[in-house]
Amino acid sequence: MAFMTLPLGGDVSQFIAPWSWFVRQAGQLGLVNISVGSTPAPDVEARVLEDVGSYGRQIGRLADAVEVLVATLDRNSLSPEQQAAISAFETQLKEVRTVKAAAGRGPQASLLSPVPRLRSAATKG
Repeated sequence: MAFMTLPLGGDVSQFIAPWSWFVRQAGQLGLVNISVGSTPAPDVEARVLEDVGSYGRQIGRLADAVEVLVATLDRNSLSPEQQAAISAFETQLKEVRTVKAAAGRGPQASLLSPVPRLRSAATKG
């Protein structure tokens, strides 16, 4: 415990833990720090991130799969709220792809072909 007297302030006592303060302010100590958050199995979470893919890659794969499913929907059968949810998803996916394209990281070619095929199959059936 450190004590000091400040002008017009009187005595101040405060526990000083410089490392915890630095981490809170700076956010990380090393070049790459991954916080897996609150999980009952942090070792499994870390292995998934290391061996399978980052959270962004996992979410990207889910978005690609959802896009395929959305392409098969009859939007006329959806409520306005459901249509708004689909529209918001498509807008966000388009924005992500714009950012990735600007960084030279477009979608994989294999992911581009199923959607038009499914759209045409959905309109025929």
